[in-house]
Amino acid sequence: GDVYKRQAESTLNFIRMGADVVQISSAVQNQDLTVVEDYITGLKALLYMGQRKDLHEHGWVGQNPPFAHDTNPVAATHPRFGEFSEERQRVASEEGRSKDWGAPIELTPIQSVDPASVPKLGDLRGDSLNYFANHMDLDFKQQVVAQVNDDMCINCGRCMMACNDTGYQAIKFDAKTHLPDVTDTCTGCALCAGVCPVNGCIEMVPRQTEFKVYRGADHVAPGPTAPQDILEPFPKFDGPYPRFQHDPPVNKH
Repeated sequence: GDVYKRQAESTLNFIRMGADVVQISSAVQNQDLTVVEDYITGLKALLYMGQRKDLHEHGWVGQNPPFAHDTNPVAATHPRFGEFSEERQRVASEEGRSKDWGAPIELTPIQSVDPASVPKLGDLRGDSLNYFANHMDLDFKQQVVAQVNDDMCINCGRCMMACNDTGYQAIKFDAKTHLPDVTDTCTGCALCAGVCPVNGCIEMVPRQTEFKVYRGADHVAPGPTAPQDILEPFPKFDGPYPRFQHDPPVNKH
């Protein structure tokens, strides 16, 4: 299921930026030609669910359901293995015994979508080009950083490995608890969020501190064409973040 989601979303992103064709290469070697059916299935589901207004109103983003934080009071400090897991389960059991399991459950009515209203891939081709901008036209003061929700973390270490190998080595990994710690050197590249297998565990949130970009070596001077405003430390941004307030149309997940 998760494979279909990621393949479909990546494919649709390319199409919305104007691509006519999406090439599949190493995925065929890792799987086989049935991967093509995976892409097709995922895209059909994504296009259909994009028309489900009720899902969007309940917090769905594309094929990703809304996530809920673990209410276990020790979830953020006790990972899911060894003695930590045992304590976590003990507390959860105590919490469960005090819960009213006989409370009525409100079921959401099932809604259907007229197949004729589901857009074709060709209808969406290039519809995100109006969001495309020159890199130097972006507001460099709008910085985001990764935030790990420890209560949802499964302690797999993928975020740390991705950041260490191809990022800025901004995530430390506690040797005892295996809980990741995002340091101030985070640049907001979102590699960690991309490899995290748990929906909602890593969120990209506005930076709340001043940020000085590390550009390799202090003795290396920037080129003469480098804009001065991006060489200075980025202060805390107090203004609104438009993209965090954007409420996209139902069919533009």
